[in-house]
Amino acid sequence: MIESEDNRLKSQSYKVSTHICLASLRLYAWCCRFLSPASGLMALSENRLTKYAFKRVPAMVPARFIDGVPINVNIKDYDGRRLFLFGNNEPKVAAVAQSLSRPGDVFLDIGANYSSIGMSVRNVVGSHGAVHLFEPQPELCSCVNEAIRMGNMTNVYLHQIALMDHEGSMELSRPPCHSGMATLIGDVAKPHWSHKSVEVKDIASFVPPLLASRSFGVKIDIEGAEMSILPWLVEQKLLRFVIVEMNHHQEEIWTTLINNGFIFFGLSRRIFKREVRHIRKFEEVQAYPDVVAIRSNYNQSLIPECVSTRLLTKYMT
Repeated sequence: MIESEDNRLKSQSYKVSTHICLASLRLYAWCCRFLSPASGLMALSENRLTKYAFKRVPAMVPARFIDGVPINVNIKDYDGRRLFLFGNNEPKVAAVAQSLSRPGDVFLDIGANYSSIGMSVRNVVGSHGAVHLFEPQPELCSCVNEAIRMGNMTNVYLHQIALMDHEGSMELSRPPCHSGMATLIGDVAKPHWSHKSVEVKDIASFVPPLLASRSFGVKIDIEGAEMSILPWLVEQKLLRFVIVEMNHHQEEIWTTLINNGFIFFGLSRRIFKREVRHIRKFEEVQAYPDVVAIRSNYNQSLIPECVSTRLLTKYMT
């Protein structure tokens, strides 16, 4: 009898602790969104206090994109925690994508994860444009599909596939609790990561019907597989810009884009200022985890070193 009462009290105490932690995290998320930092998200989301609170709440919790659209996220996942707190996994990337996109454009979010970048562009491209999300991880796609349905989005399309330079299937590897590091490249994966087979489509045959001869921009975050799709992308004359993570194949990405008439800007790490910095030579690339390359014939000597994200379109072709 006494043991049963002890168990009941422990259960109640656990529930109260869970509610307090979740309420505290929601208040913290409100503060994070109010401050709207462009950088420094890791320090804000992965400190000792937030880790303590995240460990004491259920894995799947309701969250919202920055525009209020609901989505369920796994907060045991690094990317889920960031979306829960900030409403966007990469605010500085989203700001650049929004600035460079135009009404009627198509935006390709390749390696979409929870799709916060693509979602941020949907209102910019409008009803005559389209956002196409490419993400092979089924658990993420389930969350995103429900968000698309809940948000009544008519210009957002999710494709549960990986884009490569061939058709078939490949093994996707990912570390525990970090969906954003999932990769199709064996050299990038580590032995303790989980593995699953995913569907792969050839970008050269799958994407053209989606573009329908419209101008478009791309965000690429595919952990080492960039050079499987970038050569085809840069050959498309209607491609206006490429936002790409530069953790792999830096020199190949630089050469491919420069040789096809693009100029580079690094996404600044300043916390509250959304700006980019003109990259004039390859050696400067290493200072920026994320870059944007815009198609341009602008005289590079006239481009200032630092450019506001809002003014970046001035230097496009």
